[in-house]
Amino acid sequence: MIGSSQKHTFENFNWLDVKCPSEEQFADIAKEFNLEIFAVRDSLEPGHLPKIEKIKDFNFVILRAYTANENDNLSTVEELSNKVAFFYNENQLITIHRTPFLFLENLSNSEKKYDSVYDLLMVIFKQIVLTYTEPSQWQTCQIDEVEKTIFLKSHSKISLEDLYFQKAETRISKKLLVLTQNVVNQVVVPDVNKTALQDVKDNLVKLILEYEEALENANNLMYPPEQAHISWADVR
Repeated sequence: MIGSSQKHTFENFNWLDVKCPSEEQFADIAKEFNLEIFAVRDSLEPGHLPKIEKIKDFNFVILRAYTANENDNLSTVEELSNKVAFFYNENQLITIHRTPFLFLENLSNSEKKYDSVYDLLMVIFKQIVLTYTEPSQWQTCQIDEVEKTIFLKSHSKISLEDLYFQKAETRISKKLLVLTQNVVNQVVVPDVNKTALQDVKDNLVKLILEYEEALENANNLMYPPEQAHISWADVR
């Protein structure tokens, strides 16, 4: 994938969105904004979980958006999600990501004006959190179907492999949301942005509870109490 970047100038801050940067772009970003090259390069290292830290004059945040498809059988953080790295202060927002995200493209192409870095930051944070909404519904529905098959003694076959992956996807999604919640709880915004920040937090709580319930149901199906009996004739 060829690296690309877009610069947006607002009245009170600038936004630089960088997709799949090259080594040369890493160096240019580090030099222009007085950042350590290792910190900038670290933003695209695979496997990073959500985190927040201070790097020189910038806040550094990594969040992960859900990017897998409904019928994928996946079991790792990297397979289920992709990350967006943020460097931000009062005057500058830098977003760096390897995967294209529609919500970033829409924001980049929009003519809407933002009064501050935090206005735009809260919009992006919320969009990342909301990528977990539809997968929560998929996973809940699929686990419900397995439950119906077992307890209504349907003639359909149950795939323990599929159930394993559903449990893994639900567990990882919940883990990522909890880590995201930990990051968001450490983000400090001006009073005018506190309502938007609370909205992000509320969405996180709602989704964590949904995934928690789905995970509990999956665990009950894989490790049923003694009184529940799954016929091996129904299992493939």
